[in-house]
Amino acid sequence: MAPIARCPACGYIFQAHGLIGGTVDNVHLRGNRISCPRCGSLANVRDGVYDIKDDVATFLADNVRDAATVRQLRARLAETLAEASEDRVRRSLSESAPQLSKRTEGLPFGELLALLALILAVLQLIQPSLDAQDNRDVRLTPEQFQQLLDAASRK
Repeated sequence: MAPIARCPACGYIFQAHGLIGGTVDNVHLRGNRISCPRCGSLANVRDGVYDIKDDVATFLADNVRDAATVRQLRARLAETLAEASEDRVRRSLSESAPQLSKRTEGLPFGELLALLALILAVLQLIQPSLDAQDNRDVRLTPEQFQQLLDAASRK
């Protein structure tokens, strides 16, 4: 599968084939755009870190670089949690976080809501740090991430 792109004009989500040819490991994509096959507008390719081999991209990590991105994700997550039905929550999740949506497809709805609440709590915990370091990469060690998860699960 190629990296995912979303057109802001028509909302179409599609695979961005041909973005990078050949084999590339640990490539950081940020701010890339490609023509939408549906309406022709410029679509945004999902930022992140990928391994790419013969137009098959393996998504490795999100490339969250600033406080505004986390604020936007927090807002979308809060909206998703406020949705009334399972169908609306899963649809909203697939639009705002397609990689997370794929990984949670088989999860019972109650567990999905609990996971989304936990993710929202973690984002709220790291937001002040991002605000202080706006426009700089924020990297957490596995131990720091585990501490954030532990703190969020106690709330």
